[in-house]
Amino acid sequence: MKQQSPARSTNYLFVVGEDRSMTYAVQNAATPDLSLGETSYSTRPKDLFIPSNKLETSPITVQFLLDESLSQWIDMYKWILTLKNSNSAHFPDLTKTCELTALDEQNQPLHSFIYIDCFPTNISTIQYTSQGESVALSCDVTFRYNKFKVITRTGEIISDDYQG
Repeated sequence: MKQQSPARSTNYLFVVGEDRSMTYAVQNAATPDLSLGETSYSTRPKDLFIPSNKLETSPITVQFLLDESLSQWIDMYKWILTLKNSNSAHFPDLTKTCELTALDEQNQPLHSFIYIDCFPTNISTIQYTSQGESVALSCDVTFRYNKFKVITRTGEIISDDYQG
């Protein structure tokens, strides 16, 4: 079996929405930090610590490759403005399910991270330069989400209610 090269620029896709109408080539992304809290449990000789039932997750930042029209940056900017200019009662309609998928050399999914109730909170600058080698334009977008799950290559779905 041929070893996959993680350096290929087409290895990762970020898809926004159930209709998959916004699909972006990813230059760089990381999975979220996960932290299981702890609870103090009092016993007579000493307090013990036990795992809590609350999983804390960090925001994710995804670096998108940009085309000449900057449509990827503009899509995110419009989404942020829509969130900003809407009242909180419409919030559930403005978040989306987003998917970060790693692809193999035949562009078949290896695994996916699904972010539920996802929305952008920050868009980085676009760095234009005419110095040195030609560099692809990109921008970083930071997202918050409320839940996430992992889908493995075999189709196993691992989510908050996983029991082992």
